[in-house]
Amino acid sequence: MSSFELIGFAAATVAAGAATGLIAGLFGVGGGTVMVPVLFALLRAGGAPADVAMHMAAGTSLMTIIPTSLCSWRAHARHGAVDGRILRRWAPSVTIGAALGAAIADRLPGADLQLVFGVFILVVALTMIFVRPRAVSAVERRPAPLIVRRAAPALIGLISAVAGIGGGSLSVPALSFSGVPIHRAVGTAAAVGCLIGVPATVIFLLTPAAASGVPGAVGYVNVLAFALLPSLAGPEIAAAIRGFPVGGGGEDDCRGGRINLCNYSDGRNTEEALP
Repeated sequence: MSSFELIGFAAATVAAGAATGLIAGLFGVGGGTVMVPVLFALLRAGGAPADVAMHMAAGTSLMTIIPTSLCSWRAHARHGAVDGRILRRWAPSVTIGAALGAAIADRLPGADLQLVFGVFILVVALTMIFVRPRAVSAVERRPAPLIVRRAAPALIGLISAVAGIGGGSLSVPALSFSGVPIHRAVGTAAAVGCLIGVPATVIFLLTPAAASGVPGAVGYVNVLAFALLPSLAGPEIAAAIRGFPVGGGGEDDCRGGRINLCNYSDGRNTEEALP
């Protein structure tokens, strides 16, 4: 890639990062669901092979999730919206699941990884359209079966790592369906995102990818794109447009904008729902 092409790639990455944050902040979706296809398109335009671009988009997205999740985790923790008890119980399973998911993603062909991501996004979209709050609030509060409580966090970590996302679209509904009040579900999910991002990113970084010709590539992570992605800029604009404050309220993560998943819970106490 020539110097001119490199400058163009850098400028496009900066603009794409701002646009991604803006979309995520306006519509209340996780940044990873927007970041992965944007990065894929940028990497393909920058000359990354088709078999590498999707893996690198997922790996770079996961690396970006680490600082944003940490920011959101800290902001929610200041408001007492992170359930440490649930987090401690979920941490081992989520971490193992995320590492396993990254390892599985490494073995999938690029086309298959695109298909997995597309199916995942479609399922999330259909869930947001058709799952109604009243159906969830009618659920009787009771502990989930032991196998579900043990398997769910690992499955969330695995699917999120394969898709290159922070898992909020999975962990928030899972916690809310179990009776966790929405503010605590969102805050705890932010911490879960960090637990997913760290092990998965390490696996992607250490993977000997066939991407030596892609500028900034370390394994399946593009550190150049990571350094240039202004992940906090777009949501500041989004929050201003929507009239919501930015910076760590109970309903706002560090990317700004209001979380739109609050319809999943009727706000019941969780001491019995998730022992």
